[in-house]
Amino acid sequence: VRRQQLAQHGFFSLMGITGHIGVLYRLSGENWRVTTILPEGAWLQLKIGNQRAALSIHRHLDFFMLIDETWGVMPPPEHLLMQVGIGGIRRARVPLRWLASVRGYVISDALLEEHVERDRIRQIMTELSCDADSTLLSGYQAELEKRVSMGTLKLRSLRACLRAAVDLLHTAKSEGRGIVEQHQIDILLKIKPGIAANLWGFISFLNARRGGLAVLVVDKKKIEISRRSKLELQMIKLAIAARSGSDVQRTWITQSLVYFHRLHPAPSSEVTSIPDPEGNGYSVTLAGVTYWIPDPRSLSLVQAKDL
Repeated sequence: VRRQQLAQHGFFSLMGITGHIGVLYRLSGENWRVTTILPEGAWLQLKIGNQRAALSIHRHLDFFMLIDETWGVMPPPEHLLMQVGIGGIRRARVPLRWLASVRGYVISDALLEEHVERDRIRQIMTELSCDADSTLLSGYQAELEKRVSMGTLKLRSLRACLRAAVDLLHTAKSEGRGIVEQHQIDILLKIKPGIAANLWGFISFLNARRGGLAVLVVDKKKIEISRRSKLELQMIKLAIAARSGSDVQRTWITQSLVYFHRLHPAPSSEVTSIPDPEGNGYSVTLAGVTYWIPDPRSLSLVQAKDL
């Protein structure tokens, strides 16, 4: 009804912003919404001018109506975020900027990140169609949540652990098996060796509930073989791209330190390289230590495939 009254009185027309807010004031009376939107409108005028402010102020009305009708005052940031979600926060970014500058009302980056992570976790938890698997996963989540509340596990790590657990349950389901078996773990880690650390906890959780069945393990040797195979494939692609004229030098150098010298991945900003005089490779320095790596353009296609 109020929206219809506002439209009848020209609130959404191109009259000045003062007229817009004045109509809102007369129709609604002096409540929280009005005493909030009046100064917000004045602030918007100063920021972007009368004309643009008049054209955009009505977009903020829904936000202020929601606040007024749901709480009557600005709620704690976590309550607002739960109500409107990330999308609603984006749409209300201008009023929230005003609230931050004038009233110190701030939704912290940490709170936004937590909300995003919780959304992702909820999505992961809905992926399983089997009730038994869902129950199993919920039990595992409960154990992880205890560690989060104790401060020994970050929410992002919890999500990664659940993601790895769901991947394993999907792998078992694809074979029509009701329980997880060792070869399914091996298959998954051959495809995704990078999730091994996140899978350890779920495998321990499963072992505690397997009774007399064989203990499940993460085979480190098989994981290393899988990692090397994936890295070899990446190196071959980079070598072929370099011989085709693509500029892959930076990526080649950082990946070569991992492949040829078995170092941990390092940001390219921490690496310096000097071509050797013969043009066959680079002298690469990382953390005060110098390594030699071949130039991919000096490798033949056969050599690249034999990396």
